[in-house]
Amino acid sequence: MGRLTRQRVATAVAGISLAVTAVPRLALAEPVPGVGSVISFKAPGGIPYTVDLRQISTASQGFGDGEDVVFTLTNHSLTHRLSLDPGRDAGLLGESLLSSPKAYPPSAAPDSGCSHYIFAPQLLAPRHSVTGCLAFPVPVLAKVIGVEWVAGPGQFATWTVEV
Repeated sequence: MGRLTRQRVATAVAGISLAVTAVPRLALAEPVPGVGSVISFKAPGGIPYTVDLRQISTASQGFGDGEDVVFTLTNHSLTHRLSLDPGRDAGLLGESLLSSPKAYPPSAAPDSGCSHYIFAPQLLAPRHSVTGCLAFPVPVLAKVIGVEWVAGPGQFATWTVEV
């Protein structure tokens, strides 16, 4: 696995300070800055797509029990349809003083802050995108430290946010 490294990125987006941090759970992933960063993946069959982390809505400065995360999913194939399952592939990373980082899955129930909920599989036509959000129930004492996307074996990314 090797040593974990910590690299700071001096960037502020919408009042949120971003940092690039290796998380032990995903030590092999190449961490990237948070909001506004786009990650490329290949679906089964080699279909290229991207996931863009658009927004993280935190009710109380990174601590709370209902975090909304907005993604844009884009199918870059010229000829093939693509089915993506954000409810299975996305996770919110949180940590507390009492535990190491943990991934929290999204809730099947939409939050009132989500105008377009994308928990169910999304079927994208060639060269089409969908933007929507997922709601993550997070314990009150957990601090949100990032968002992860697991596209399949060996394909995952972590957007790391320091609030």
